[in-house]
Amino acid sequence: MRPKPSVSGNPQSVSLVLTADSCTLKGATIAQKPAAKLALAKLVKRGHAELLRRKASPFTQSGEYREATAPITQHERNICRLAFMDPHLQRQILQGEAPYRVKPATVIKRPIPLAWADQRQWLENLAATDPC
Repeated sequence: MRPKPSVSGNPQSVSLVLTADSCTLKGATIAQKPAAKLALAKLVKRGHAELLRRKASPFTQSGEYREATAPITQHERNICRLAFMDPHLQRQILQGEAPYRVKPATVIKRPIPLAWADQRQWLENLAATDPC
């Protein structure tokens, strides 16, 4: 039986611990999978880190929201959007277990549906039209 992943964190950092067949990347643990899946996991992690840095993360303490800053470039905004994806999809991506292979650049350039229920289909469509 595989151990369940766990997420813990404080307002300044987030720690993700996965199974024994994983590697560490700048404080987060990401399962060892093909390069495209690892790159997508890095982007999700980067989105969370960027929101924390800008004091705009769900992990930001309520008194610090007035100090929040918006991402300046469209590229930064696109990366930050990944932190608001369906948590189940984020967990799959971070574990390298997402059932689709898609280029990370494609994910960043295409608008993400707001509804969590639509996001899985969106990723499947991206994988079908622009696979790794």
